[in-house]
Amino acid sequence: MTSHTWTISYPEKFIANIEHDPYIRHDKHLQVIRADTEQLRTSFQYERLEEGCYLFVVDMEANQKTAINILGDRSTAYYCLSYQLIRGQVEKVPQKEDDKWQSSSLSLPRICSFYNNEFDYQTEFETKSGVRAFIFCFTRPWLESVLPLKELDPSLSFIQVL
Repeated sequence: MTSHTWTISYPEKFIANIEHDPYIRHDKHLQVIRADTEQLRTSFQYERLEEGCYLFVVDMEANQKTAINILGDRSTAYYCLSYQLIRGQVEKVPQKEDDKWQSSSLSLPRICSFYNNEFDYQTEFETKSGVRAFIFCFTRPWLESVLPLKELDPSLSFIQVL
């Protein structure tokens, strides 16, 4: 099985880091990035909703059995709320076994998760399987501007991720 590694960062930094790769096609007007390889067809659609908040829609489909290691960018603090639709055989495996905030392997038809820049995982795809993900990516200052964090119960799971 072929494996690639991507470092995921806050959208502006992620786009700046990958748009110079030779297999990347970036249409800034349509706000779409194509990142197709022999193993995997990938598109990223993005939109800055407000200062500190982006929407990413990611479509991936495997041309052959492959895996992607996804590493969070530790130099940029950000948070993501993600809803993923899984087609076929896709398994998401966290790379930290001892982290109580990361679940075990996931291969459900739908996954909803909230995570920060310290969430590393491997996504394994069987041929013709895929993922469509809707990801709200935001900074802590943006979150604090729309949600009264200090008024919320500190034992809530998503507060613990913050």
